[in-house]
Amino acid sequence: MAVSFYIIKNKSNSSSIYCSINYQGINRLVYQLPNSKININSWGKGGLKKGKGLLNDSVLKKLKERMETFSKDCDTFYLEFNNINRQNPTKEDFLSFFKSMKEPQDYFTNQVVFDLLPYFKQLIEERKTGLILKRGGTRYSQGTIAGYETTLELLKEYIQFKKIKFTNLSTITKEFILGFEHYLTISKNYKLNYVSNRKKVLKSFLEIFYQEGLISFNPFKRFKIPVQWERGVGIALDEDEMDEMSNLELLEFPHLDKVRDQFMVLAWTGLRVSDYNNYKEIRKNGNIISLFNQKTKKQVDLPLFPKLEQVLNKYNWILPKLISEQKMRIHLKTIGKMVSGLNRDIQIQYTRSGITTTEFVKRYKHMSLHVGRRTMCSYLAKIGVPLSEILIVSGHSSIRDLEIYIRPNHSDVLNSMIEKVLKREVSREEELVKIH
Repeated sequence: MAVSFYIIKNKSNSSSIYCSINYQGINRLVYQLPNSKININSWGKGGLKKGKGLLNDSVLKKLKERMETFSKDCDTFYLEFNNINRQNPTKEDFLSFFKSMKEPQDYFTNQVVFDLLPYFKQLIEERKTGLILKRGGTRYSQGTIAGYETTLELLKEYIQFKKIKFTNLSTITKEFILGFEHYLTISKNYKLNYVSNRKKVLKSFLEIFYQEGLISFNPFKRFKIPVQWERGVGIALDEDEMDEMSNLELLEFPHLDKVRDQFMVLAWTGLRVSDYNNYKEIRKNGNIISLFNQKTKKQVDLPLFPKLEQVLNKYNWILPKLISEQKMRIHLKTIGKMVSGLNRDIQIQYTRSGITTTEFVKRYKHMSLHVGRRTMCSYLAKIGVPLSEILIVSGHSSIRDLEIYIRPNHSDVLNSMIEKVLKREVSREEELVKIH
């Protein structure tokens, strides 16, 4: 690690003194030493000329002392920063130090350290109450808020487990982020996508802290810490499974009957779960229905499919309100167990505790509210509706986003292949008969 000085020769015979700062982790920072104009004849190779002339010139003597002090201060800053933050300073860190006009010891001693947990909690509360809205002017969903709150609680567990603090200095180290990831992955034994969701929330909140000046940088960006995902199972029901579920006799179980109907509404409208309960009014115009969202103040037009109309008639054209997503998931798995197609085994692969595991599970175990929306998109794609037209109903921002939702039923695909092969064989036999 070193600081080297140089000048730029020009026709005016004078130049400022520049320094090239080279330390581990920094790709050469060039900085102009303030108030350092000298005659280029006073400059030798790599520094001021030596000799009696320099010793007798008080200005050059002071300048030489400034250069030596500046070099020592850079070394001290580099080592102290590394010692406190357990990482190398960047160009921005050095420039911030130069701008402060402070001695290295004063620069670090006077840094205020404060707890970030109250700020984290405040950000959640502002989003929960609607004081802060999303970019589109809509409120954050209950599921999103729950994810924020879960991340906060896990952070509290982590800092208690490690006996550290969640401060403006501790959070900007690479070790803090990787330690939190290790705690969730190994100590808590969570799956990769669950860990990534918590990291995603932390990354977003640290970016807000950075934008508001609470921390000097976002460590996720500074150290290029990735948030990795693996594709989930995400099943979609086929026509036979939808028919069987629709025809289940559930009158003895009113709570299951209602959940089944709510799922059918989601499957035949493609509504987002987060928006479902906000639709208070339904208007019918031929085979089109219009729903008005009270929160977003937007109207959604949807095709009135026959099975959707059956459910709406049952509830006098008032959408049956959803209960909590957690209870809905439990009830949907119970209902799914009654559907023969959902008792088929599927192979899933996931990463838990850093170990990739493959196993077979029943399809009904992956029933959730989002399966309804995915079912509608997959069904429309299967019967040949162009993706650009499905977007009108699903509300996805792009075809690429929509394609993620579409899940072809492997059984249907394989049976279709068999039918095509059989037809080809029959056609081939008929051709051979004609030839002979």
